[in-house]
Parts: sequence; C-alpha cells; structure tokens
Amino acid sequence: MINMNDLIEKGKVEFENENYREALGYFKQVSNDDKYYRYARLFMTNCLMELGEYEDSLNVVNSLISTEPYHKFAWFNKALCHVLLKQEREAYDTLDNLLRIIDEDDKYDLVFMAKMYKLMGDYDNVLKYCDAALEIDDCFKDALYEKSFAALRVGDEEAIKDISDKLYGISNDDLIRNVPVFLLKLFSKDYTGCRDLINNSNQGELDDEHVEMLKAAVYNQVCDDLCINLLIVNDKDLPIDDALDAVLEFVETGKDNGEIGKVQYFII
Repeated sequence: MINMNDLIEKGKVEFENENYREALGYFKQVSNDDKYYRYARLFMTNCLMELGEYEDSLNVVNSLISTEPYHKFAWFNKALCHVLLKQEREAYDTLDNLLRIIDEDDKYDLVFMAKMYKLMGDYDNVLKYCDAALEIDDCFKDALYEKSFAALRVGDEEAIKDISDKLYGISNDDLIRNVPVFLLKLFSKDYTGCRDLINNSNQGELDDEHVEMLKAAVYNQVCDDLCINLLIVNDKDLPIDDALDAVLEFVETGKDNGEIGKVQYFII
C-alpha cells in the first residue's frame, strides 16, 4: 500500500529541487479521502504555476475553494493565478474576497495583500496595506521594503527618506547589509545621509575599492542632479572623500570654491 505521507515528502523534495513536473506527479497520487489531500492540492497549484500552467493551477485552486470557501491560502493562490494570467478584474474581485478572510491584525497577511497589488501596479493600495502592517509593527522589514518600492514608483521622496531612516535604525552596522538603505537615501537625494552611512558602517566583506565606488556613486549623483562640475586648479585630482565633501558643502551652503590641503577647486 502506498503511504500518502511518503508521496507528500517525495513531492516536497522534488519541489525544493525545482523538479516541478516530478513533484506534481507525486502530489496527484494523493487521494481525496486522505488527510493530506488539501496540502497536496496546494502544492499542485504551486507546481503548475512554476511550470507556467496558470489556467490548470486556477482550476485546481477553484475546486479547493469550492469545498473550503474560507481557505485563506487557496484564495492567495487564486489571486496570484489571476495576476499571472493578467486577468485584472478577476484579480481585484479575488482580493476583495480576501478581505473577508484575512486577519487584519496579521502583518504577514497585510504585506501579502501589498505584494499582490504591487504585481498589479496599484501602488496606492501597496502603500495602504504596508502602512496597516507598520501600524502593527513599525519595524517590520518586509513592509518597509514593499513600501519603499511603491514610494519609489510614485516618486514620494519624503516617504523614501523616512523608510531609509527607519531601516537604517533597525539594521546592524554592516555596510553590505545597508546597501538597500544606501540606495533609498540616494534616490531621495539624501546625499549627506549616504556619505554618513558609508563612513559609519562596518566595511565587512567590502574592500576599499568597493567602498570608494559607493562614494563615487554619491558624488556622481550630486553632480548629475545639480548639473555641476568640480574643477581642480593646481593638481590632477582630489581623493574621492575630499571631492565628495566639497560638493556636499556646495549643496548645504552654496560654497563653490576653496582649498583642500594645497589643492584649489571650483564648482561650476
């Protein structure tokens, strides 16, 4: 006799190894009177989605919902199927139905809703559900990252700055882990914040050359955004730290010339 639990375990192994067709074969063998049947059907929908067979996946998930109308994860998969099939009206209808089922006090449910709306390009709803999740846990990184994506797409520089500050406040001091925060600060034109983040973080696995590349990215972004150039009079070049300090002083005070060491510079 076939042990249904063995079928599930074999299917999971194949799924984790990205052998989705083989995994599907195991999950299909689980009979509808088995206690693992619902579990197997959910895995079947995921296998079919990975194989690009979205219509078949939708058929499976719809049959599951017909017998368990309040199965939250089945509704999640149904929403994703409609999104992948580019069935916008059906996707919105499914998300409306999900509102009756999700736990509005569960930050993970709320962020999943935000992710669905992100796939549909509905950034107002992304922000709405991320904010709801952050009301529950204002340090929830998943919500902060999803909100940062939406804020970037709608050009909300104030929100981007707030998110980057929050992420920086809850992160460790490893520079490579703070690269997403660095990028958010750069996009929100918080140039001084970028420099300070680089200087105050532990380089970790990054070598000096990569750290200088990050500083050069800030310098180039300032010059591009403000349409300025730094001219050196009596030397070939300035170290990147000095050049960055000069353009940031220009941003903050308007100072457009001076000396660093024995090197005279002008900003035009």
